[in-house]
Amino acid sequence: MTRRDNRTMDIFRVHQSQHPGGSFSERTLRAQALNDKISLAVSEVLEGARRRKQGAMTRNQVATSMSALGVPTTKHSLDDEAAQSKVNHKISVERAVGLMRVTGDYRLLDLIAAELDMTIVPRRFRAKDIEILLNAWSVTAADEVKYLKGIAQRPGALREMTKILKLGSLLAAGAGESRTLKHFEEAVRARHETDVVGGRV
Repeated sequence: MTRRDNRTMDIFRVHQSQHPGGSFSERTLRAQALNDKISLAVSEVLEGARRRKQGAMTRNQVATSMSALGVPTTKHSLDDEAAQSKVNHKISVERAVGLMRVTGDYRLLDLIAAELDMTIVPRRFRAKDIEILLNAWSVTAADEVKYLKGIAQRPGALREMTKILKLGSLLAAGAGESRTLKHFEEAVRARHETDVVGGRV
């Protein structure tokens, strides 16, 4: 019987949406055209800001706050950007950033990332996740921590760090040795050689 490895964490569970409005509605997520998704998403962000129990904001207040940040905005322009029928009035990147800053709702980033088959990982979660992984694998030696944190700083490398932790531990166990930095270095070399052979480099 294969024993489950409880230390190999699904680190991406930590990154599930923690925005004020949770996830976007099914109507928004299932819209066929990207233009429609964006308009519906903007509408949901604005409606979420209006319905908040604390710090609720009308569209006028959102527009005023965005303008104060240096992104000239009016309620009328927000209305247009939130309307599917206004196909020539889609929100710009600059205004989307302003909207997210003012409302504190960053789901638009999730929506865009999903279109590219990617995931947004906030920095505050990334640092925490690295520590969680290191603790889960009982990595305490200063040289090992430094080496693995270096790997984790590369774009998209949290999943790779998990693989290195597992492979390094397996290499040490297979050699009947206590795990050290050299086993993680061997794991990185082995991963690199696999990528080369597989044509991924």
